[in-house]
Amino acid sequence: MSNGKQENIDPATIEAHPTKEFFITMLTRDLSLKDAIGDLVDNCVDGARALSPDNYSGFEIFIDYDDTKFKIRDNCGGIDINTARNYAFRFGRPTGFTGVKGSVGQFGIGMKRSLFKIGKEFSIISNAEESSFKLDVDVEEWQKTSEWEFKLKDYTENKKNLQARGTEITIQKLNKDVKSDFNNSLFLTSLKADLELENTYPLSKGLTIKINNIPLKKRTLEFSYSEVIKPAFEEYKHGLVSVKIVAGVGEELLEDGGWYLFCNGRLVLGPEQTHITGWTGGRGTSDGGPKYHGQYMRFRGYVFFEADDASLLPWNTTKNGVDYDSAVFKQARQKMINIMKPVITFLNKMKEEREGDTSEKDMFLKKQMEGTQRVNVATILDSQANLAKYTTKIFQSPSPPLRPVPKPTDVTISYKIPKVDADRGKRHLNTTSNKALGEFSFKYFMEMEVDN
Repeated sequence: MSNGKQENIDPATIEAHPTKEFFITMLTRDLSLKDAIGDLVDNCVDGARALSPDNYSGFEIFIDYDDTKFKIRDNCGGIDINTARNYAFRFGRPTGFTGVKGSVGQFGIGMKRSLFKIGKEFSIISNAEESSFKLDVDVEEWQKTSEWEFKLKDYTENKKNLQARGTEITIQKLNKDVKSDFNNSLFLTSLKADLELENTYPLSKGLTIKINNIPLKKRTLEFSYSEVIKPAFEEYKHGLVSVKIVAGVGEELLEDGGWYLFCNGRLVLGPEQTHITGWTGGRGTSDGGPKYHGQYMRFRGYVFFEADDASLLPWNTTKNGVDYDSAVFKQARQKMINIMKPVITFLNKMKEEREGDTSEKDMFLKKQMEGTQRVNVATILDSQANLAKYTTKIFQSPSPPLRPVPKPTDVTISYKIPKVDADRGKRHLNTTSNKALGEFSFKYFMEMEVDN
């Protein structure tokens, strides 16, 4: 039964298309504003990766916002008009679209979801190598139509583009919650910290990101290294996913210790200091090591998952955590636990040295750490020669020299005498101890016979 007007020509057909309003609500409801902005940054990084996979120097991303609008612009190559027409604005990843190898954004749902999350009106201007376009969308007006397409306002194609390559997105008619966050001064601090973490690796490779003209800081991914202290390294393949694990020691910074997990260069978890990455409190068990606390603040572990097809990577849809059920992650986690144990043993020895009776000048392990130099993980992974120089299969650490066993200063002298004589002697000394009688007799001998 239905109270509505029948619109289907075929009476056996049931209408099942989603409404646009419902679709947008479901698409954005579990997405935080910071994750939405992070998705837009990911698309910029993908553009830089497509042009220069190993060096992002010269590529810039500018984010500006106030309580009326949000804008993000970059010089990372722009969106080709054919990509825009056929892939970039599709809701989902079309079959057959390969995209940028090793991408983060993928042009799946990230950009559209972010646009809808932030506001109700957006404009995109993009200049690629041989094309350009402008797209203006009023979301509320678009929702009223039955078509799911967007119409380009202007475009050029098959023509050498003389303008700087890049994309600019402006979003207006901000959603209520977004406007509230943008008016909160603490949001800028939090957004800056999140983007610095998420883009740790791109920033270390030269990328510049500014928020309201404030540049993001590079976080250093460094190990302490010497000829006797070297991080461990393991590399393997899980299907089409390449995995690299590096673990060792670094600076004494409590908040920076732990594991860092990257998917195609994007930090998705870290610094991670819980059971997720093996800090289970199960000392000596195969399921993990001790719980993370102060004595392990020097621990540094980096895991890099890389795949041409980003859907194979062990991350969640918002790219702010791992998929714990992923076979790729489960295998990596066990290897992480194994590779971290020698590092934990070394840090335990350093604690024993600090808390023991060793004088400051005799603290061997402390001196060895003071003699290390810092080396960036990007430098380590740069070549096979650097891997051979800076890493070993199992974490390498020095063993404290054995302390000399002190020579004995006392000896034992024993002899037998009749019991009756021993009892008489003990009564005379007012003691019941054979030892006391022996010590007195030896002392008497030394005084009367030797010293005289």
